[in-house]
Amino acid sequence: MATAATNGTALPPPAAAAKVQPAPAAGETNVSAATPGPFDNIRLQGIFYRTGSPLAIINGKTVGVGDLYHGLRVVAIDRHSVTLALDGEQKIFKLN
Repeated sequence: MATAATNGTALPPPAAAAKVQPAPAAGETNVSAATPGPFDNIRLQGIFYRTGSPLAIINGKTVGVGDLYHGLRVVAIDRHSVTLALDGEQKIFKLN
């Protein structure tokens, strides 16, 4: 194997073999490729609780019961939590 070209300069080293990651087996999912669900990016930032018309702050937007936020319906607001729903699935978000 030659280490120098005819003009006296060094040749670059041979290219390293490309590392190939195996494809996931049947039934497995690639976690890094999973897209976030509709509930994953929700941040409950505050609750203004009143018995007549409670409000909540979700990702900087003020919403009330019955309002839509990015396709999620506000189902309930109580003193410490907010319930959001989408296609029959409900999730409760609590203040920390």
